[in-house]
Amino acid sequence: MQIEIRCVICHKLFFRWPGYIKKRGRKHNLHCSNECREEAKRRKRRIRLCLYCGKSFECNPSQQSIQNKKFCNRECWNASRHRGWNRKVIRQYLLSNRFIDENTGCWLFTRGRGPSDSDYGMMEVLGRSIGVHKVSAWVFLRSARAVRYGRDINVCHTCDVRRCFNPDHLVVATPKFNSEDAVKKGRHPSRRKTHCKYGHPLSGDNLIVKRTGHGQGWQRVCRECKNKGLRDYFAKKRAQS
Repeated sequence: MQIEIRCVICHKLFFRWPGYIKKRGRKHNLHCSNECREEAKRRKRRIRLCLYCGKSFECNPSQQSIQNKKFCNRECWNASRHRGWNRKVIRQYLLSNRFIDENTGCWLFTRGRGPSDSDYGMMEVLGRSIGVHKVSAWVFLRSARAVRYGRDINVCHTCDVRRCFNPDHLVVATPKFNSEDAVKKGRHPSRRKTHCKYGHPLSGDNLIVKRTGHGQGWQRVCRECKNKGLRDYFAKKRAQS
């Protein structure tokens, strides 16, 4: 008599002979077809971030313990070796070039800085210039996302000191979290605006508060500028017709 089994992926009922289950094992008979078996393997794959270029890649369960799987390909692995990729060396460099503020507990970087308007500490790691706070999150917090390319990940300061790289004062978060934190603390440049760029006050009846384009937040709009833009738009349409 055949045994009724439910597939763990599509939850479809299928049947197997007891002798087949005994021969192949119960674990092999958890999926009704090869498609479901491949889907189960795909779900077990782990997404990792390359520690050299910061790109994401898939890693199979059998390869997750291999040292080379910290990098997306062999070129990144070789480049990291030639450029002296070593967390211990970078950690020692950071600890030897810091000034500890006894009042706030901030670790201030005493070497290179970015542009004068940013005041972020900068250093060259992995073949490119990166902020010291991002390198600190990569070394001390073990977050490879902190040094990846792109702007989808931010390293935020809870102490609001840009030169600080104390791992206790850093949070690896999204740009949305960073913007909301700046608004709460009153440091966002748009929050301090009292007039639009044409000098109209952003208050009273002249102020419009509406959702942003993606619907994830709110923004202030000058009513007079918006009405002028609509008048110019319809005037241009009438002239073209």
